[in-house]
Amino acid sequence: MEHPQRHLTDRLRDDHDHVRATLDQLEVYFDGAQAPTDMAFSRLRWALVRELAMHLAVERTAYPGVMTKLRGGALYQGLDRALDADLASHMAGWTPSRIHAEWPRYRSEARLLARRLRRRMAYEESALFPVMAA
Repeated sequence: MEHPQRHLTDRLRDDHDHVRATLDQLEVYFDGAQAPTDMAFSRLRWALVRELAMHLAVERTAYPGVMTKLRGGALYQGLDRALDADLASHMAGWTPSRIHAEWPRYRSEARLLARRLRRRMAYEESALFPVMAA
């Protein structure tokens, strides 16, 4: 019989792949000297929010048991919550008009958050998924 967590890690990995693809598309805009004026950028931002919201809902049910088995799990959970809060603050604070007015600052902050998200997903895949699949 196949381990039930195997399917969950597959779903989480698929979610990560979708988030990475959306980040890749957003990061193309970050190379521009001017803030984007097309709706595609706004749609990508909100697509990322939706993808993360659905993914985080699954994580919140899947990860607590794993954290008790993992050395440094409590520290990771604290860092994880900090990233979640920073993402929420970023999305709430960066309105379209503010993005256009402060594009260089937005771009810098968004790049930093994208790097943090990528590191988080890489950590989850290398440290958490194997524990879940064991």
